[in-house]
Amino acid sequence: MAHTSNEAGGLTVVAVVGVETEGAASFHASLKSKQHISIPVLTSAAKSLGAKQISKLTFELFMRHPGFVNSVLVTDTQAAMGAVKFAGTYVSLYLG
Repeated sequence: MAHTSNEAGGLTVVAVVGVETEGAASFHASLKSKQHISIPVLTSAAKSLGAKQISKLTFELFMRHPGFVNSVLVTDTQAAMGAVKFAGTYVSLYLG
């Protein structure tokens, strides 16, 4: 998820928010520790969507732009309900 926050020198500055479930929070763990780490196990309901470790490039970009990268943790239930709400909103727009 990204949004335009301001313009500087003709370039658009974009803030990045990584949203993960509590059981697959490798991005959050790396941001919190400021180290490129791996979490020991994925306990999220959607294991196939998670990663035990973020990519090296993702971590390097965070380290270069720490004020523009944030992390949000949600429960599995919140993630599932968000997906249902998103699908309901955009399917009706598509069919409408």
